[in-house]
Amino acid sequence: MSEFARTTPRAPLRFWLTAVLVCLASALLMGLAIHYLVRLEQDHRLRQFEAVAAVHALGVQTFLERAFGVTHTLAAVVRYSGGEIDDFEHFAADLVPQFPGISVLGLSPAGRIRYIWPLQGHEGDLGQDLFLHPQKAEDAWFAVRNLSLTLTGRFDLPDGSPAIAARLPVFVSDELGHERLWGLVHGVVRLEQIARIPELVSLLESGQHYRIWRLNPHNGEREILLESRPEPFALQVNTVMDLPNSRWDLSVEYNEDPLETLRISLMLVMGVMLSLLLGYLSWLLLSLRWHRLNLEAQVEQRTRQIRAAEDQARSALGRYQSFISASNTGAWEYDWKTRQLRCSPEFFSMLGYDPDDFPPERQQLGLWIELLHPQDRERAVQCFASYLEEQPDHLYQNQFRLRNAAHDWTWILSRGSLLRDEQGQPKGLVVGTHIDISDNMRAAEELRLAARVFEQSSDGFLITDAERRVVMVNHGFTRITGYQADEIIGQKPELLASGLHDQSFHQALWEHVEHDGQWQGEIWHRRKDGSLYPEWLSVSRMEDEDGQTSHYVAIFSDISQRKEDEEQIHRLAYYDPLTGLPNRALLEERGRLALSMAERHGGRLALLFIDLDNFKNINDSLGHAVGDALLVAFAERLGQELREEDTLSRTGGDEFILILPEVDANTAVHGAQRILDLLRQPLSVAGYELTVSASIGIALYPDDADTLAGLHTNADIAMYRAKQQGRNGYSFYTPELQSHYVRTLKLENALRRALEQDQLSLHFQPQHELLSGRLVGAEALLRWKHPELGWVPPAEFVPIAESSGLIGPIGDWVLGQALRQLRSWQAQGYTELCIAVNLSAAQFRAANLPERVAERLERAGVSAASLELELTESITMQDPETAVLAMERLHQLGVRVALDDFGTGYSSLSYLKRFRLHKLKIDQSFVHDLERDDDDATIVRSTISLATSLGLQVLAEGVETQAQHDFLLRAGCQFAQGYLYSRPLPADEFSRYAARCMSIELP
Repeated sequence: MSEFARTTPRAPLRFWLTAVLVCLASALLMGLAIHYLVRLEQDHRLRQFEAVAAVHALGVQTFLERAFGVTHTLAAVVRYSGGEIDDFEHFAADLVPQFPGISVLGLSPAGRIRYIWPLQGHEGDLGQDLFLHPQKAEDAWFAVRNLSLTLTGRFDLPDGSPAIAARLPVFVSDELGHERLWGLVHGVVRLEQIARIPELVSLLESGQHYRIWRLNPHNGEREILLESRPEPFALQVNTVMDLPNSRWDLSVEYNEDPLETLRISLMLVMGVMLSLLLGYLSWLLLSLRWHRLNLEAQVEQRTRQIRAAEDQARSALGRYQSFISASNTGAWEYDWKTRQLRCSPEFFSMLGYDPDDFPPERQQLGLWIELLHPQDRERAVQCFASYLEEQPDHLYQNQFRLRNAAHDWTWILSRGSLLRDEQGQPKGLVVGTHIDISDNMRAAEELRLAARVFEQSSDGFLITDAERRVVMVNHGFTRITGYQADEIIGQKPELLASGLHDQSFHQALWEHVEHDGQWQGEIWHRRKDGSLYPEWLSVSRMEDEDGQTSHYVAIFSDISQRKEDEEQIHRLAYYDPLTGLPNRALLEERGRLALSMAERHGGRLALLFIDLDNFKNINDSLGHAVGDALLVAFAERLGQELREEDTLSRTGGDEFILILPEVDANTAVHGAQRILDLLRQPLSVAGYELTVSASIGIALYPDDADTLAGLHTNADIAMYRAKQQGRNGYSFYTPELQSHYVRTLKLENALRRALEQDQLSLHFQPQHELLSGRLVGAEALLRWKHPELGWVPPAEFVPIAESSGLIGPIGDWVLGQALRQLRSWQAQGYTELCIAVNLSAAQFRAANLPERVAERLERAGVSAASLELELTESITMQDPETAVLAMERLHQLGVRVALDDFGTGYSSLSYLKRFRLHKLKIDQSFVHDLERDDDDATIVRSTISLATSLGLQVLAEGVETQAQHDFLLRAGCQFAQGYLYSRPLPADEFSRYAARCMSIELP
């Protein structure tokens, strides 16, 4: 043997080269595999981290939205109460626990902070004007412009702790139904409260630092709101939080796995070692094979005749074993005499078992039966028993599932045959193979599933051959198109063409399919019944093994409902749902286009602001359904008279905007007059014949403004002038109107702060008994002295207070102040004096008026009999039945009621006798010319006679001469006030006046 080894030649050099190539190739594959696995793991970790960060960001966003939901609650309370909240401190304390995280609440009418909770520590914020504050004004105006809840940036509270705030502008409706800005409500959350959110705490507990910042909407810069560590992050994951009018980002520090480098290194080392091992094994196998071939050749030459049969048997056995190993096949042999079933090691390895765990003594038929799936056991055993019993010449074949080492099931194809002797008699042995066909079964199941999806899909499937003739469709195709399979198979898809697409469209579609392999898009097709429908179509080209087109597959879905939904969304977004007219958004779009055309061509344009007169009366008397029907009828009638280029829009309530391109002032007047003429004809609405009028304001481009917003504002101002001129007319905008409304706006803003800044005061005009001249009381008259504007006439600021809603709190202040002053005079000895206070319409309509009057009386310590409330005729006749009930309740309280300015309005005598009145006041317009005008004298006598017959007292206003005094006394009037006695006096001067009248010295 040693001699043979010495004579054996060395292995060829190509074996070494082959081994090196195998080593390099395997190293390359290993490197690629390791790179892919590392990247896959890194991407997986990053996605997991991003998902976790998104969950934490959602927690922060949910916390803020829940906390700042308190602003909507406050806004609802403001709209309901008019901004007056008694005991705001307790109200806020009860409200805050329902909104965890809120630290501060505040109400800011007209932007000035009036209420704040908790008051302790925030006293310095009271009276602060958010619209003028150097740090807060920008965010406050931003909230108003956006008309919605807006989050601010970071700021410091008075105690130094950082916080953020959410401000919500509140709009309330005036008597005409117009929306106006009431002010702001705001809630504050400390940043330390956000830091204690469980999501952020869990980040820190897991070793992850974070940073919350926002994108400043004013300058686009990033502002850091909260951070767990000031140092910059090496790697981070950002998650966007969409908050009201604010974008926040949560940045979470992303730390790489510290063991990742070690794992990569180990994998590389293992890869290199495995590559070297594979190279060595390849060299070893080649060398062994080469040596074996050489050995076999030498042995064959020496012992050809002796060992030929043995070498052939060994070679055959080796090939059989190689086949068994390479084909994932297990061999088996069954001896029906001993009932022993012997299986090859490959059989057990195929099932994941260790062959050593199954020695020959365990390999019985019962083991095979035990491994069978319960559902396959009876069938498989019966099939094998039948084969043994019948002993046929054909092969035994069976399919069944066996339990593998993973306690799962492996599909097996078992084949075998009987061994027979030379005479063809069975030897008592059956041999065969077990083949793992799990992949084939799964593939077959996937094919069956694909077939079910094809048939049961709600989408339509259409398959054609290479010549584009239909070969297969599914039920979804039939349901959508109406064509049965036998009606379309063999036809071309052009049968479905709608005719809406030209030849070039279809040619481009098929060119795209041929070039890119697919096309998808929206297309219109025709159903069997002839109806057209839109569909989303995807066409793909299928190729055979040679790369030639074999089939075309089309998948489509009916998108009719989606189209209808899109159209509905468009209508809701750009059209008024009641009248179908363009809404504000579409008006602005068309308005900008019309202005652009006018500017480009040097043309003109008119904008008409149309407001229906007294529309609220229709809603209140006939109901909102009739009011809505009236608006629809008006829109339809006016729309029939417009040109195609004109735009009529309903912007809210009973307000309409009409844009008339290419018109001058004369044409605009003609259009406005045409609208008024149309309204003179009754509108048939819900069984009623209604006639309404309108007030129209006109603004011209470019004379009055060069922007749509400017034209809208100026036309609105002109419309109000038309209403002031008696309604049912039109008015052009003029600069003088702008000045008037600028002053009105300035007065309104100043009036909002007048109470807080102690600018309002009361003057008192004495009231005397005509017969005795005795001083019996005084009428409290409101006065306003502005530090810059000086004394503002009541005739100017009282209407502003009524239209802006300020008359409520001002009227309450007047009542309380007058009663306190009366209590002071009574304490000085003027116990017989009474005080007369005028009530506004808003105060009189309040359901809790008697309770509020009683509370003011109790607080001032004045008896109800000392108070006289004055109402005008117009207030009582707005809702006479309600006025009757209100006066009855005041009468039960003991308060006296006087009807002021009697004769200047419209009074119903039937209601006059039902009113619980104590006194009638004759307006000074009838007293002024009493001596010279017989009509005025007659009216005065009739009024006194009427009052006397109803058991009412009479007081004449504006008495300035002795002759007027004498006439009234002769006519039976009991009381008077006017400059004959005294002008309205401040409280201290009135005290001295009373002392002179009653001869009582002041204390």
